[in-house]
Amino acid sequence: MRNTSFDISDVRLPLLFYSVRTKLAALTSLLVALISVFIYWYFPTQLERKAMTAIAEKANSIGTMMAYNFSVALEDGDRPAVCSVVIGAKQNSDLDYMMVLDDSDRVIATFDSVRAIATNYAEADFVERVSRDGLTYQTATPIISHQKVLGRVYLGLSLQSLKAEIAKSRSTIAWVSLGICLIGVFFAVVLSALISTPLVKMVDAVEKLSRGDWKQRTKVNSRDEIGHLATAFNTMVDNLELAYDDLRRSEKSYRDLFESNPHPMWVYDLETLKFLEVND
Repeated sequence: MRNTSFDISDVRLPLLFYSVRTKLAALTSLLVALISVFIYWYFPTQLERKAMTAIAEKANSIGTMMAYNFSVALEDGDRPAVCSVVIGAKQNSDLDYMMVLDDSDRVIATFDSVRAIATNYAEADFVERVSRDGLTYQTATPIISHQKVLGRVYLGLSLQSLKAEIAKSRSTIAWVSLGICLIGVFFAVVLSALISTPLVKMVDAVEKLSRGDWKQRTKVNSRDEIGHLATAFNTMVDNLELAYDDLRRSEKSYRDLFESNPHPMWVYDLETLKFLEVND
């Protein structure tokens, strides 16, 4: 029967096989990239949210002012005054459309009624909203005089200039985010090299020590933790070299004593009784 058991210890993350320098550079670069993505997403979103709040306040302000002006004109039945209010409203460069209806839903004044109908302007009675094509902010304001509703003013403010400004800002923020990301990655690589280079030197020294080269020392001039580690490493190697020299001298002294002794001496294996060495 085939063995299908699974051992979690067999799983190895790819990053674990790389050097310390690579790990530091990769993780730091990832952090910088995440920060850059956050900047690119957060700030344009906040800018758009604040801009939409400002356009809503502007639409309400214009709607309230238009409703008041129309209430005076409608109450007096002054048709020229109604036309004057419409002409004044057209001076607003952001005005996309305007529809003025009386209490019987008859249209008494318009500005670009085709656009108003295309955006379903009457839906603004229920909630202020952005048109389905995303280009117009729609609002409806009742015309009230002496607590009597005389009609409604439907306004649409163009969002094209706002969207163009947001797109420009998003593009600028994208370039800034990219620059931050590239600079961050560069410093991540430099930082990882500064941290890992002394460690690489110590690893190289340890490997040479394991091959019997007792002259190996690490040269690190920093005064941080890595510098302290290098100093401790060099001190340890000095002590090991002294201990190894003492051991060699002791071994030589014992061998000289063993070989120059006039009496026969030998060394044998206690289990096999095999002679391992015999003096001359």
